[in-house]
Amino acid sequence: MFEHYPAFDAKTGQIVLLPIPEIGDWCVAELKSLDVRPPAGDAFAAFKVKSVKHAGEFKNWSFSFAAPRSLGKP
Repeated sequence: MFEHYPAFDAKTGQIVLLPIPEIGDWCVAELKSLDVRPPAGDAFAAFKVKSVKHAGEFKNWSFSFAAPRSLGKP
């Protein structure tokens, strides 16, 4: 499985994708509480969590880093 993180490379002016290969045992979890407090002025502060569909955790998690892949200019 891969997690993909998009980023902006200011040096080249391109969008890049940072793939992170990972493996582990996915286990269902019960969410007890959620408290998200982004720093003042953070761009994501405007996005509020309205509901949680499911929760889980990885056990025996292993991951690596791969070379970024260019997706082109925005």
